[in-house]
Order: sequence, then C-alpha cells, then structure tokens
Amino acid sequence: FKTCEASENVTINFYDVPVIEMQDNDEVCLEDLPYDLTASFTVGCDYPATATWTLFDGPGSVELDGNSITSVEYCGIYTFEYFVQNGPCEASTTVQIAFYDKPQVFVQEDDEICGLEYVLEADYVVSCAHKDLTAGWSLVDGPGDAEFVEDLVTVTECGEYVFAYTVNNGFAACEAVSTVTINFYDVPVIDMQDNAEVCLEDLPYDIDVTFAVACDYP
Repeated sequence: FKTCEASENVTINFYDVPVIEMQDNDEVCLEDLPYDLTASFTVGCDYPATATWTLFDGPGSVELDGNSITSVEYCGIYTFEYFVQNGPCEASTTVQIAFYDKPQVFVQEDDEICGLEYVLEADYVVSCAHKDLTAGWSLVDGPGDAEFVEDLVTVTECGEYVFAYTVNNGFAACEAVSTVTINFYDVPVIDMQDNAEVCLEDLPYDIDVTFAVACDYP
C-alpha cells in the first residue's frame, strides 16, 4: 500500500587522494637561509585540503615557518615530508636537502724572506665538505707576478706582496678568505774597490765600497 511506504536519504561525499608534485632534492649553504621548500598538490574534490611541512629525518633540529626553513642546527642531509590531508584521503612525499657550512680559514702571520720563493702556510676547518670544495692561494697585491705550486709561491721581483687563501665549499655564500703579507728582499750586490797598496804615512785610508738593493729593508 502506498500509505505504508517510507523513505530516508543519506549523503555520501567521495574525495580523491591528492596528487603531489615535489621539487627535486637540493643543496644549500647555511649562509643562504632561509630556504623555501617547493611543492604543490591537486585534488578533484576539495575537502578543503590542507598541506603541511615537517622534518622527517636529519642530524639536528630545524625551524620551519610554513614552507620556509629559517634555521638549521647542524649541516648535513635532512629529509622533509610534505603531507596533504583531503578529508579521509591523504598523501605524502619527501625531499632531501643537503646543508653545507662556511669554512673557517686560518693563515700564518705576516713574514719576510730573502729571495723570491716562499712556502705559505694555511689551513681550514669545515664540518660538511661539499664534493666541489676548493682551496688555494691567489695574488691580491704586489709589484710583480706570482706563480703557485700548491703552497710554494714564486714572485718575479722583490717587494711587499699580499696573498689570499680562499676556501669555497660549493657555494658563493660558503666561501671564506684570509690574507697574509710577505715581504721579499733581494741579496745585496756589492761593488768593491780593487786591491790597493798604501804607505803607512798616508793613513788614514778610506776603503771604497758600495752596495745596491732593489728592495731596501731598510
């Protein structure tokens, strides 16, 4: 009978799993912080969906402001998780960011030498060395040219030279430089009179000798 019929409705919402597009793994100098992580997602039916970044793994703690990494405790490789919640559906993926530190550079004290060759001394400390780390000497200032073979420098003429020891840990911001001043002096060239004969009655007698230097100590 129609009068003995009843009905009731129910609403079911169907949501889809978010599709995430994540950036590639990356490398960052700690001096370049903050660093913005990049990811996006698409959903066909928006719950609305929400997305959050969290630290998944790493050698230290980090500070995150949304997708921005503002502080990292230690250099090294960190894994960050991007998590998207769309109602009952969820999806996540991770990205690895390798952080590198700026080197500390130590050079010797200023010095002087007779001659045109000198063995320079320098060292550096870095906690996380990049595969492209470079370290070496260069001429900053001086009256002549300079040639370097590792720590041995040869200059073309005497005088005061400033040399820089530069360590680059893979990035412009992770580069450190320290300088040292070396004074190169030349061997004096002596011009002596010829041997002579003198009568004792002619004393005093002045010996005639001169010297020449290109770079005076003085």
